[in-house]
Amino acid sequence: MKERGAPCLWIVDDLPSGLPVAEVETRWAARWDGASTLISTRSTEYGSVGRAIELEMLSEDEALRLLTSRRPPGMEAKLAAAREIVRVLGFHPLAVDVAAGYLAKGFSTYAGYLEALSNPDEDAAELGAKLREALPTGHERSISATLLCSVRMLGPDGLAFLELASVLAVAAIPVSFVEAVFRQWPEPRPLAIAGIDDADSLSLSKVDGEDARTVHTLVSCVVRFSRGVATDARNAALAALLEILPAAADIRVHGEIRREIVHARHLVATGLTTA
Repeated sequence: MKERGAPCLWIVDDLPSGLPVAEVETRWAARWDGASTLISTRSTEYGSVGRAIELEMLSEDEALRLLTSRRPPGMEAKLAAAREIVRVLGFHPLAVDVAAGYLAKGFSTYAGYLEALSNPDEDAAELGAKLREALPTGHERSISATLLCSVRMLGPDGLAFLELASVLAVAAIPVSFVEAVFRQWPEPRPLAIAGIDDADSLSLSKVDGEDARTVHTLVSCVVRFSRGVATDARNAALAALLEILPAAADIRVHGEIRREIVHARHLVATGLTTA
């Protein structure tokens, strides 16, 4: 593209921290006439590379509407508790959405949920410390408690789905691939759809098109923190890919397996020890 001088928007998504600024400028940015580069990152150390655009949190009213969209608070006291919940969560979009999914299930009242956020357990404090760079200052514990609380409400199939997501790339996961992986589990799980629906209902995964789901990187971090290394999920994913990817010999099916390729590349690049 550079040799042709082609105009483009070059997007680098979720650039990690710790890279030399010179490397970001020379290896990650498009540097020719007609090309623009957009970098998303949770790090604040690349401000010298270009113009920074800080993405703000939700406004209080927006956060309140999101939190109460699936379970209207009704009484004034409940509305006050809901308003305090979004303040405690720092108006963080994912945290508020996950809290809304949890409350919609009827697991807790608004007041009860607020009380739980006011007394986060040691796990939430430890996780908050690990996620400090990615979360609003001062709200790490509350947001971590929200995510942990919802993950712990999942059934076995929902947990299996999120464990799978935690070892895959941060990209759309085809439902058909989840089904293929579940068939390769040490104890085969026939209810992939039930697991996906469980995660969807708690706002821990999102619909991506008609036949795929995405799981936010923060949710995957929480799953890795609370569940440890998902060896079964990784092995099952590799076994499923060994069945799916031989089809790549036929160029006509490349479009059908393009998303699986993304996850295959991620899996083989993780923990690679030999050429």
